[in-house]
Amino acid sequence: MRCNTEINLKLLFISGNLFPAFAGDSIFSQGLLFRLAASKKIHLCSYGTMDDFNDSILSKCGNIEKVELIDRLILERNMFSRFIRGSIKQVYTQELFERITKLMSNYKYDFIILDHLRVHSLLKRNSINNTKLIYIAHNVEYENFLEGLKMIESKRERLSNYLLNYRLKSLEKSVLNKSDSIWVLSKEDKTRLVKAHNNLKDKKFSIIPAYFPYDLIKNQNSYHNRTKKILILGSMNWYPNVEGAIHFIDEIFPDIKKADSQYQLYIVGQKPDNKIRSRASDSIIITGKVDSVDPYIKICDLLIIPNKLGTGIKIKLMEAVMKGIPVVGYANNFNGYNIAKIPEGFIVKEPKALASSILAINDSPSLKKSFIDNFEFSENLHDNIFRI
Repeated sequence: MRCNTEINLKLLFISGNLFPAFAGDSIFSQGLLFRLAASKKIHLCSYGTMDDFNDSILSKCGNIEKVELIDRLILERNMFSRFIRGSIKQVYTQELFERITKLMSNYKYDFIILDHLRVHSLLKRNSINNTKLIYIAHNVEYENFLEGLKMIESKRERLSNYLLNYRLKSLEKSVLNKSDSIWVLSKEDKTRLVKAHNNLKDKKFSIIPAYFPYDLIKNQNSYHNRTKKILILGSMNWYPNVEGAIHFIDEIFPDIKKADSQYQLYIVGQKPDNKIRSRASDSIIITGKVDSVDPYIKICDLLIIPNKLGTGIKIKLMEAVMKGIPVVGYANNFNGYNIAKIPEGFIVKEPKALASSILAINDSPSLKKSFIDNFEFSENLHDNIFRI
């Protein structure tokens, strides 16, 4: 049972990407904010408009007492301000910085929550006095950055990208060292953060399970009616998704087509890389950005996650399972989830087993049902995450 002091905690939640809840980071952040607002008093600062807020699930949270939103167009015009703070990934604007500073002058907060490294520059550590600082590490940012650089073929583009993020490592190290508590999405991310940055072994880490209140949209009766359509989801300009999609198209999908020529692959996500677009065909449908992924989940038999790169947990895995579509993918893509009861075949270690697993699972309605029924999510947050 929660004590009264924990129920009455007042939080300042600073985020850079809450709206819309399409990308993995915004889905996780909205889901977390929804859970926090169920029992904590929250002031929210982010980019967006009140239309975004009113149309989202957040508008149902009575404990969000104050909302300060800045139009994202202002952020897009402030590229230089972000660059001089060490990385264009920073979402600094003077407008949001001033609103946050004013809130901190007028209110006393028990905790300030920095949601993602991108908001680091919006807060000065020496201005928060005795307020505890919590950093939400969505992944290991600098490790992802270096991995992504290797995927850029053009030397000029690679150098430009590096210079535009010249202080990314020091920014990540700074926010980790300044924080009183670090929230991570998986044990694997904690291990990699500690390894990548020194002096973190004495820091308090809390693992925050991913959760979002999705509705089930795919009836399990559909598992008996194969469409022979399979799905890859995600932002298709993010390097792990690009690498994964190309790997699947070039190395795995031909074996599936050889076994059954009727199969089609749908690749659904915004800003598809030219390497992906160039592989479109009658059997490989590249949609680009869509208003909703739900129609594709309904018509496809399985979601495939073929990524081999990138840190952080795969939010699209949670979305897919909660909406009712079974998932097949490499083991690293299931990090951060409770997979103890998942049937064999869905989690694949080697590329050579991926095509055969997809074909076998899609022939078995009972296996698909068992996967969905046995995948467990944790909606609750432990109170001790605020005991620092």
